Amino acid sequence: MPHPPFTGDYAAILKKYWGHDTFRPLQLETIESVAAGRDTLVLTPSGGGKSVIYQVPALASEGVCVVITPLISLMKDQVDRLRSRRILAEAIHGGRGRQEIDRVLDNCIYGDVYNGPRLWQDGQTPTEWLLQNFDASYKVILVGDAAMNPYELREKQYDWRNQRYGPSGLEWLELFKKHFPYLIWLNPEPLPAFQDFWTLTHLQLAKMFPMFDLSAEGLEAGMKRLMVKR
Repeated sequence: MPHPPFTGDYAAILKKYWGHDTFRPLQLETIESVAAGRDTLVLTPSGGGKSVIYQVPALASEGVCVVITPLISLMKDQVDRLRSRRILAEAIHGGRGRQEIDRVLDNCIYGDVYNGPRLWQDGQTPTEWLLQNFDASYKVILVGDAAMNPYELREKQYDWRNQRYGPSGLEWLELFKKHFPYLIWLNPEPLPAFQDFWTLTHLQLAKMFPMFDLSAEGLEAGMKRLMVKR
């Protein structure tokens, strides 16, 4: 028997992205338990709608939802389904190469965000679109290696579609910083003790953004920073 109609934000999100008017049994109760900050254990059969339980409250609240699962096939399935609904999602796992993970983590500094390492045109979203469609209330985590050839960061990117040069990676990052006041950077390497050619960009970006280690402790510290009201 379907759950009675729910008129709050959760029901609106369910209708907007999934097209359903009502929740399945136990979905709403679980969502409200999670939203109340309680540790929640749920056992449901296959096809019982488990993903909605964490996806709906994630869309109804500020911040980032991190989902941990041991099944790579499930990661891919969930990410594909979310993207089909125009919900931003990515998956990182051991089956992806380092170059592809780097693309996932830091390709927002360029003029387009791609959903594949081959940078096919049918899988790209303009970074400008992200800035136009996601307001300043969103909390953003940039993850990537801040140490790079300064040329990569500062050189303007050539826009082949419009046959002109567009903003550099640094200029895109400045736009992100201006647009999203709740923004941190997670970096895989600690802050260098001295400046040279290869540490220059790392030190420069550390001055631009609150920077934390890419570790469980760094993520915890970064999330605390994001949750501070401004």
